[in-house]
Amino acid sequence: MFTAFSLSLFLSLVIGYLGRRRRIGFWGLTFGSLLLTPIVGLILLLITDDVPQPEQYRHK
Repeated sequence: MFTAFSLSLFLSLVIGYLGRRRRIGFWGLTFGSLLLTPIVGLILLLITDDVPQPEQYRHK
């Protein structure tokens, strides 16, 4: 049981790290993965948008 929790915690942190530049962010994806499951966290990671970069706001 401890191993399953450790694996879930590790996967949640990895998903949070991968989503650090998404709209939800690191903490949102980490907590979402912990509260639901890492599989749902991965789905959230795939469907959320990236945070727009400052260059996209400039008018040319």
